[in-house]
Amino acid sequence: MKPLDLGRRSIRRRLLTWMVGLTVVLVALMTGVQLGVQKRLLERELDNRITLIKRNMQERGATLAEYLARQVENDVAKFDYAYIHETLQRAVAGDPELDFAILMDGNNVAHVHTRPYLVREKLEGPEDLFAAQQRAMATNQYQGEDQTYIELIAPIYTGRRHWGVLRLGFSLEAVNEEIVSSRAEIAKQSERRLYDSILTALLFGLVAAAIVIFVSTSISRPIVALTEVAHRLARGDFSAAERIVVASGDEIGILGRSFLTMSQNLEESHGKLEEYNRTLEQRVIARTVELSDKNEELNARCKELETLENFVVIINREFKFDNVLNTLLRQGLQLFPHAERGAFLIQRAEGSFRFAATVGYDIEELSGLDLSLEEATRHHIAKTREVDEDVFLVLLNRDETIERLVSFRRTRELLVMPLRLHGDLEGFLILDNLGYAEGYDLSDLHKLVRFREHAVSAVAKARTMRELQEKNREIIRTQNQLVIQEKMASLGTLTAGIAHEIKNPLNFINNFGEVIVDLARELAQELAGVRSLLGEEAYETFEEIAGDMAQSADKIVKHGRRADHIIHGMLMLSRGASGQLEIVDVNALIEEYVNLAYHGLRAQDKSMSLNFKMDLDPKAGHIEVVPENISRVFLNVVNNACYAAKQKQKEGEDFVPTVSVTTRDMGDRVEIRVRDNGTGIPDEIKQRVFTPFFTTKPAGKGTGLGLSISYDIVVTEHGGAFRIDSEQGAFTEVSMVLYRRFPVKPKQVDLRTAG
Repeated sequence: MKPLDLGRRSIRRRLLTWMVGLTVVLVALMTGVQLGVQKRLLERELDNRITLIKRNMQERGATLAEYLARQVENDVAKFDYAYIHETLQRAVAGDPELDFAILMDGNNVAHVHTRPYLVREKLEGPEDLFAAQQRAMATNQYQGEDQTYIELIAPIYTGRRHWGVLRLGFSLEAVNEEIVSSRAEIAKQSERRLYDSILTALLFGLVAAAIVIFVSTSISRPIVALTEVAHRLARGDFSAAERIVVASGDEIGILGRSFLTMSQNLEESHGKLEEYNRTLEQRVIARTVELSDKNEELNARCKELETLENFVVIINREFKFDNVLNTLLRQGLQLFPHAERGAFLIQRAEGSFRFAATVGYDIEELSGLDLSLEEATRHHIAKTREVDEDVFLVLLNRDETIERLVSFRRTRELLVMPLRLHGDLEGFLILDNLGYAEGYDLSDLHKLVRFREHAVSAVAKARTMRELQEKNREIIRTQNQLVIQEKMASLGTLTAGIAHEIKNPLNFINNFGEVIVDLARELAQELAGVRSLLGEEAYETFEEIAGDMAQSADKIVKHGRRADHIIHGMLMLSRGASGQLEIVDVNALIEEYVNLAYHGLRAQDKSMSLNFKMDLDPKAGHIEVVPENISRVFLNVVNNACYAAKQKQKEGEDFVPTVSVTTRDMGDRVEIRVRDNGTGIPDEIKQRVFTPFFTTKPAGKGTGLGLSISYDIVVTEHGGAFRIDSEQGAFTEVSMVLYRRFPVKPKQVDLRTAG
């Protein structure tokens, strides 16, 4: 067999190519980096030299400018500009880098200039304007017409007044020539170093190439040998592995030994494969049968999972507890083909069970049926066995024995699954097999165990949603009460303020009315004393006037006290509920607030006329209540009665609106009835009259809070009774019953424990 020849694909050639190429690239890169660093160092040195030259020039110029400025200040004070000109000319002639000198006043006029044609000229270039603004020693570098200058500017003062500036301009031409020559020298040095670096790189590359050739050859030789052996093994020559010689302990040596082991294992596997091929047909037949059984089982599980997924989707759409149970039961019957009907029994608070959901049962068959856990257990104890955790199989044929349950194939069976939430029994799921020859088997029990997780989750979710809805309704009721309290507090504050404002001037009216009555009586007495002096005619006139004054003053006092009584009721009504119980006369309290309601309505409608009938039982006597709150109730109820009667009056002219108020002694209680012959309450809204903010009055006529608040005050706060009887178009009667002595608050009943 010819040796394997890969040509350019040989690993030795590729290794040589890559390593030599990498070496050349690294050498070139290092050479370039070195040359770049050297060039940057030379340029940095040149920049430092230029900076040093400029700094020396500036320091020397500043010293010269300071010196000349002091001389020039004395000559300026003497107006000796000729001497100044000579001084500056000598300075320019003595310094080859000093190109010009200028003495410029504050108006930018050059009094002395080393360039004579600019003397007495006004200088207005940017550098001239910059120099004129300086009040201390300054430096300015700018580009002139033919070269660059560094200008030193020294201010000139005569006494304390700023006179102008002395400007010394140094040329940077010599500095620029130095820069050009230095850059040429740097270029020559860079060229010499380039040649040296290339020569060094060539020598280094030759040495590296020799090393690479040696290393690549030593690495690739055993790999080439292993490749040749692998090529022969691929052709089926397992004897080629005997030629592998492992002489090193490095990675290549480990590869050789592993390759040798692999070839031996491969030869052994090849023999087994030939043997396996001879018995393949029998294995395929056996495996096909096994796969068929597994596929049937998998299809059954897939169908079960599909049913459970559909069940989860349907359950997630339901929130009502009974709907969840019905859905749960229907899905359960789909999972169990032997189950013909089923039911959910949910436990009540007292321990009995009710049928919450059924499928397949006759409703009449279950009506009135009430089971207890003890009865069910006692009835089926001999025929019931727990076949899995919380899963029971109940045999209803009393002639069968307990041993027959072992096979799990019986007729007339119940598959029972208790539902527990947080360890507490909620109820049972029952699936009924009426009479199949083959009853529930072990797979049904396993499916029921898996189904139980979804069932418990669904029931827990429905239970939680029901509790959340109850909590939400409770929160809404609380919010409504808070809104009501806030509105009533605001209304009470406003009413109290208005009542106080009215009460002060009303007190003055009452007081001065009483004074006028007293004065009228005194006037009558005085007139009687001077009767003979006045004459009969004058006396009768004055006596009539005094009588009219007394009568009018009596009316003012009477109606003032009546108004004061109304204001007192308004103040009492506007107080916040203090919760303090007081003994009050129920008849007096009713009379007071009937009067207040009537006058309040008259203030809104002057044409209103109502027939009030008061039938107050003297035996009604006193009751123990919170007066501020009960007065609100009386006012709300009477206002509603007056409004309803007035609305009906608008329908016919012959109608007489009437409101009747009755009290009756009931021993330890007192009954108050307020009846009107108004419009009545329609049947369709009777159930909503106590709903907060529900009102039949037009916008601005009512808040919808009166009856709701009244009901809470009478029933919740005082433990009394509040009832409304009405017939649409005929009457409305509100009945209230209050205890004479405040009763013990009735014990609250937990509705969740009710059946």
